[in-house]
Amino acid sequence: SAEQAPNILIIISDDQGYEDFGFTGNTLANTPVLDRLARESAFYPHCMVAPACSPTRSALLTGRDHLNVGVWGVGPRGEVRRDEVLMPSFFKASGYASWLFGKWDGAKMMELGPVERGFDWFCGIGGGYKQQRPLLCTPEEGVWTDGWSAELITDAAIEKIQARGDRPWLAYMAYIIPHTPWECPDAYAQPYRDAGH
Repeated sequence: SAEQAPNILIIISDDQGYEDFGFTGNTLANTPVLDRLARESAFYPHCMVAPACSPTRSALLTGRDHLNVGVWGVGPRGEVRRDEVLMPSFFKASGYASWLFGKWDGAKMMELGPVERGFDWFCGIGGGYKQQRPLLCTPEEGVWTDGWSAELITDAAIEKIQARGDRPWLAYMAYIIPHTPWECPDAYAQPYRDAGH
């Protein structure tokens, strides 16, 4: 029943190395929030990914091998076939709201975006690989905003989760960081500079 359904938060980051977190053994990166989240969540240390971001996302969202869903690279080679069913469609039948935040390659199907393919709402990153100026989009409209994409999509997710209340949700968080260019607000970088890293 909807009352017993667990909320689902999926976090995926671009070009992230396995040992880039405290919970996987990194002693330089200070990641206490992610370390705690890993302790309290399902963590799959043996998960295998494809050689690029779009194939990996398409396999995660379809549950099928990326080559079988038409994805064999990035850009135009990273678009899922129209007849594939994405993960949110299965959850929607059980009363879940589903939201995509961040990169939507691997969820795009030719000319069809995430909302046409099963997500209820999305807040996507626009402007190429820039860490700033994501595109906030609802099923009806899109609007450009200013700020750091990681912070803005996280804030958007928190707002959606709080508004949902006790009803079940699936939030798919696809961060562009730490994909190049390596940019971040000085507030995050300065502690590492001060420590000589």
